[in-house]
Amino acid sequence: MAWLTGAVLALGGHAAAQQLRLPPDMAYTKAEGSPGKVVFSHQFHVAVSEKCTTCHVRLFRMLEPTRQVTHADMEAGKSCGACHNGQMAFGPTEAAGCSRCHVGEGKSS
Repeated sequence: MAWLTGAVLALGGHAAAQQLRLPPDMAYTKAEGSPGKVVFSHQFHVAVSEKCTTCHVRLFRMLEPTRQVTHADMEAGKSCGACHNGQMAFGPTEAAGCSRCHVGEGKSS
């Protein structure tokens, strides 16, 4: 997997992040009662924090399928909620943040 080359290294600058071959957007299965499926963009998140180690391996393991992420986990500060806590990034209970992750019915990535 070419995109993993150097991925676990803390990137030294934005130019290094641009050279990294990131995986495509990841779509999570829409849960019952959800306003829409969630789409995760590595490209967007690397632009915010150029360190792959911000999430890998502390929160998510590479080369393993990502388990289902739940709102309860996020509200407890797990998975995405480690950063999306209302302080570092918008929180999981902020209504204005819903459409930033949930793409809604009929929309694609």
